[in-house]
Amino acid sequence: MLVSRVSRRLLGALCVCLALFLSAGAVHALSGGSPKNADRTRAAPDAPGWERTENGGKRLSLGSFRAPEAPECEVGAYLTDLYDVHPESNEFSVRVWMWSLCPTKEADPLSTATFPQGYSPWKSEPEHTKVKDGYYTLIGFDGKFRHYFDRRNFPFDEHVLDVTVAAAKNEKTFRMVPDKEKGQIGFSPEIDTPRWDIKGFSVTTETRNYATDFGDRSNSTGASSDFSEAVLHIKVASSDTKVFWELAGPIFIVFLITLLTFLLTSAETSAFAGRITALGASLFAVLVNWGKLSGLMPATAGFSMLGKLHLLTMAYVLVGIGITVLCWRWSAQDKKKEKVKRLNHLGIAIGVVFYVGIAAWLVVGAATSPAS
Repeated sequence: MLVSRVSRRLLGALCVCLALFLSAGAVHALSGGSPKNADRTRAAPDAPGWERTENGGKRLSLGSFRAPEAPECEVGAYLTDLYDVHPESNEFSVRVWMWSLCPTKEADPLSTATFPQGYSPWKSEPEHTKVKDGYYTLIGFDGKFRHYFDRRNFPFDEHVLDVTVAAAKNEKTFRMVPDKEKGQIGFSPEIDTPRWDIKGFSVTTETRNYATDFGDRSNSTGASSDFSEAVLHIKVASSDTKVFWELAGPIFIVFLITLLTFLLTSAETSAFAGRITALGASLFAVLVNWGKLSGLMPATAGFSMLGKLHLLTMAYVLVGIGITVLCWRWSAQDKKKEKVKRLNHLGIAIGVVFYVGIAAWLVVGAATSPAS
C-alpha cells in the first residue's frame, strides 16, 4: 500500500518535470534561442511596419515605410503661331497655349513657370478649373526664344526648336509628365512662316539637376536640387529651296564651261589664249558667287554644303588651268601631241566622274541629314 502510494507520487513528479521541460523549450523557441543567434532566427514582422524584438515584443520598423512620392502634373501644349525665325541672330518667336492637370491647385507649375531660353515672354493670367481629376490650369505665352541654327546643310536644313518651360518648385513638391490623353494635339494648320515649314510638334518632360540648392534650408540631401521641366519641340524645315538653284546654278554653269574647254585641242596660240580667258572668267565668277552666298547665310561652324560646292568648282577650274598650260607647252612638240590629247581626255574624265560624283554626294547628304 505504501509502495503504491510512493509510486504514484513519483509518477506525478515526473509528469510535472516533463511538462516544465516542454514549456521551457517552447519559450526558448519563441524567443529565438540564445542571444547570439537572435538576429538569424528573428521572426518575420507581424504586420507592415512592425517586427518582433529579441524578447518577444513588437517594435515599429521605420525602414519598412517609404516617403510618399511627389504628385504628378500632366502638361500639354498647342502651338498657335511661329514667326520671326531669324537664323542670322539665332532667334525665333512662338505663341503657345499650355495647360496642366494637377491633383491640387497649389501643385500647378504653370502659374510660376520660367523660360530659361526666352527673352521675358509675355504670359497670360492662369485660369484654374476644378475637374473630377483635380485642377485644370490654362495659360498662354508669347515671346522670343534662343536657338543655335546650324545651317551647314542650307537650304535643305532642318531644325528642332526647343522651348523649355521650367517649374519654380523642385521635384520634392511635384513633377511634370506629358498629358496622357491630349498632350500631343499638335499645332495650328493656319501657321504660315515665311521660308519655313513645320514638320512636327511634341511635348516631353525631363528632370534638370542643378549643382546648388538655391539656399533651400529644407534641403538636407546635399548641395544639389532637381527641377522638373517641360520641353516643347517644334520641328521645322527650310522651304526656300529655290535659293539652291540661285546660288548653285552659276557654279554648275562654270563647271560646264570648264568641261568644254578641254574640247579645244587646237595647237594654235589663240585657242589656248581663249581657254585661259574662259577659265579665268570662270574662277572670278565662282569668287563673286561665293561672296553672295556669304552675305545671305549667317555664320556657321565649318563650311556649308554650298560652300563646299564652291570650293569643289574652284578646284576643278584650277585643274583646268593647269592642264591648259601643260597642253600649250607640249603642243609645240610633235612627239607629245598624243600626250596633249590624253591630258584633255583626263580633264573631261575628272569632271564627269569626280566632280559630278562629289557634288551629288554633298547635295544628297545635305538633303537627307537629320534635324539639328
